[in-house]
Amino acid sequence: MPTEAKWEYAARGGLKGKRYPWGDEISHDNANYSGTGGRDKWSKCAPVSSFEANGYGLYNMVGNVWEWCSDWDASDYYSNSPPRNTQGPSTGEKRVLRGGSHSICVWLAVASTISRIPAASTVFVVCQDCRTVGPFTLVCAMHGIYRFTTGWLICI
Repeated sequence: MPTEAKWEYAARGGLKGKRYPWGDEISHDNANYSGTGGRDKWSKCAPVSSFEANGYGLYNMVGNVWEWCSDWDASDYYSNSPPRNTQGPSTGEKRVLRGGSHSICVWLAVASTISRIPAASTVFVVCQDCRTVGPFTLVCAMHGIYRFTTGWLICI
C-alpha cells in the first residue's frame, strides 16, 4: 500500500493547487460518485478507464472505490512530521483511506482523508461476474482487474 503522501502525489497527477486531479470543479464527466449523470453511467463501480486518466496516466483516483494507505491515522501527525517523504505514524488503531467512493462525493478532493479500523472494516461483496486469479487479485468482466491487500476490496 502507498503512504498517504504518495497516494496524494499520484492522485494529483502533477496538477498542483487544485481540488481534484482535473481542476477545481466536480462533475460526473470526471468521476464516478453519488448517482449518475454525464459520462458517469454506473450506480456502483465503473470499469477502469471509464474517465480520463490524470497527468500520470492513472485512472479513477477519486470516486469509484476507497483506497487503503499504509499510514495509521493520527490527527496531529502532519503538524510534527518532516516536510518531505512523510511515512505516517508507525502505530495506531485506524488506517487511512483515500479517494472517495461511488456512493459519496464529500471526500473526493485529493486532500480529503478518512480512517477506519482495518480488522473491523466491512468487506464488500463484488458483483457475481468476478473471479479471483491469484492472491489478492480479482478479475471482473464488468469492472476490470482489481488488486487489493489483506482482504479488503471495495466494489459493490
